[in-house]
Amino acid sequence: MKSIFSLERYYFWIIITSLFVNLTWIICIPTQPFPDFLFFHELAQQIAKGGIWGNTFYAVGYPVFLAFFYRLFGSSLLVAKSLNIVLTFVSCILFLRILKILPLKEWTRRGAFLAFVFFPTNIYYNSIVSTEIFFTSLLLLIFNIYFSNIKYKYWLIGLLTGLMSLVKPFFPAFVLIVFLIELISQHSVLLAMKRAGIVLIICLLAITPWLYRNYKLIGEFTYISNNSGIILYINNNSENIRGVWMPAADVAGSIVNKPEYQTANATQKNKMLSKAAKQWIINNPGKFMILGFKRIDNTYFHPLGDSDFIFYGTNFSINTSPILTYIAVGLWVIVFLPGIMAILVFSFYYLYKAAKKELRTIPHAGKEAGLLLTFLMFTGIYFVTEGQTRYAFPLVFILVYFTFRTLTLGQDLLNRKLFAVRP
Repeated sequence: MKSIFSLERYYFWIIITSLFVNLTWIICIPTQPFPDFLFFHELAQQIAKGGIWGNTFYAVGYPVFLAFFYRLFGSSLLVAKSLNIVLTFVSCILFLRILKILPLKEWTRRGAFLAFVFFPTNIYYNSIVSTEIFFTSLLLLIFNIYFSNIKYKYWLIGLLTGLMSLVKPFFPAFVLIVFLIELISQHSVLLAMKRAGIVLIICLLAITPWLYRNYKLIGEFTYISNNSGIILYINNNSENIRGVWMPAADVAGSIVNKPEYQTANATQKNKMLSKAAKQWIINNPGKFMILGFKRIDNTYFHPLGDSDFIFYGTNFSINTSPILTYIAVGLWVIVFLPGIMAILVFSFYYLYKAAKKELRTIPHAGKEAGLLLTFLMFTGIYFVTEGQTRYAFPLVFILVYFTFRTLTLGQDLLNRKLFAVRP
């Protein structure tokens, strides 16, 4: 009989414990939907009852997914939170599969899994009705498929890329990540273009029905959602000094106060806002760069930045219990700071090896480069558009991985075996 401390038993008991902790959390902390998230809950209820699937302003992939379960089990917050726990469980399994593929030693693999499973956001996000857990589970599924050798994996990745674009409309940019990973792994531009092309075509086919639906609503071509312009506009203007949300009407000479804007349809408004924001960026490159770094700071360097909505509607606050503050900040220091530093070091190292045409000497170069490029893609988008603490959530598994990958590398360096890990 296997010991409880054997490989599989270790992971099994970690997952069981996490399920108990997550369930206890949603029972003891009955969070109500924050105003930003109340839309998802109410739209899912509306769809579950056979109502319309929203307008063109928001991406509605998550509410549509949630509505399916509301229709089966009832439109209650408990259903949404229980679904979060299931998705968190799935994410843990998917992350473990990734850890078993990538070059970690068993002690660092166990540490990475433990850190991910009990990372604060992976516990308290279970009580909020938002896209983060759903989107992250799909992102982990994409990497599981990508790191496998299953047939038609690029078709499946294309389908998932399309579905995830209905949650976060910027995600078609992942096609570029596929191209770069293939180029690093295969050293063939034509093969990289072919495989990335498959992902792009399937992605476009997946979102086409929604694009057609939007066209029928507006009367002209309309992308997945019409809120990219307002996000770009309120985050890139001379009145925005903190890199956070502000009322669009407070921008000097705001376009939203002009008659031509007020009489335009949703798509035209989106284009007008986007054009104005881009023009401001061109005219103010220095201020734009400063705001961009402030947005990155808001995303990665404020471990308690999401405390407003994780306890919203309760009498509880993260300040009520100092131990929660210590745990949140402590794990952030242990995972986020080393993870970001490791990502920067690995990125420069890979660029150096690429310049010397020595990437083939690095085990799993394509796989690790895929994680690095995904992190950099998200970070670049946040730099230009908007930064919030919760936007870091889909990247926690990447930060955790590179934190513990560095520990593996440290042991290898001590053994004078740079980037050469034993299976």
